Amino acid sequence: ALVVNLVLSATLAPLRGLADAIARREPESLAPVELSDLPEELAPVVDELNSLLARVRAAFEREQQFIDAAAHEIRTPIAAVQLHVQNALRAADAAERDGSLDEAVRALRRTTQLAEQLLTFSRLASGTDLALRRRVSLAEVCREVIALEEPLLDRRGQSLGLDAPCDCAVAGDPYRLQQLLRNLIDNASQHGLAQGDVDVSIACGDGVALLRVANDGAPVPDHECENVFRPYYRLRPGGGQGAGLGLSIVREIAGQHGATVALARKADGQGCVVTVAFPAWVAE
Repeated sequence: ALVVNLVLSATLAPLRGLADAIARREPESLAPVELSDLPEELAPVVDELNSLLARVRAAFEREQQFIDAAAHEIRTPIAAVQLHVQNALRAADAAERDGSLDEAVRALRRTTQLAEQLLTFSRLASGTDLALRRRVSLAEVCREVIALEEPLLDRRGQSLGLDAPCDCAVAGDPYRLQQLLRNLIDNASQHGLAQGDVDVSIACGDGVALLRVANDGAPVPDHECENVFRPYYRLRPGGGQGAGLGLSIVREIAGQHGATVALARKADGQGCVVTVAFPAWVAE
């Protein structure tokens, strides 16, 4: 019994050392666990623990980056609202006051849209708030979104069309797919010609369902086609009304549906077309 106890004590000593090293750590410490004379049997445990700590540290860093970027992005539209309200209070006549108030309302709408995009991107990036997936008709998603977006584009002098010669079904969350298409249409409208066309089309074949949104105007340079999917990235810093999150949200939603996203020029070399390739629905 004495020999067995001695053997067990010697064998479990590294495990106690690991437990002590973890117990002595500060709660906020995410540094890797390092132990000298680590037995071969414990090495996989420590490696997995360090891998977990690295993932947690990366998640915290992403969260901090999001908070910093959100604070920076939302400061500008809030300042614009404040400025227009102050101008309205100092207006010399009713016409000037009404003009300032109209500008304040537009700035407030942009602030609301930005806040919604920030919250959406945060939820998507963290993998939360995902609904159960089911069979979804892409044609139905397109018709519902276009019915809502068409009046907005019409006021901008743009046309919005749908080419859906066949229906394509995918496995997904219909609400998220509508968000994806709304962001694609809004992005195409903001960066397209003032009197141009925004075209939505779907096609399927070989187990793939393709959703495309195209616009007129200047194409995105080839070397920028990947950069535009980065959060907060803008081709023209300081220009436009968005926060540089639209295409990032599109890619996040597409990735959660097993889809890929690509941006290219139209066949005539002008404009842009974003293609989302989904795995087609397969009945079980």
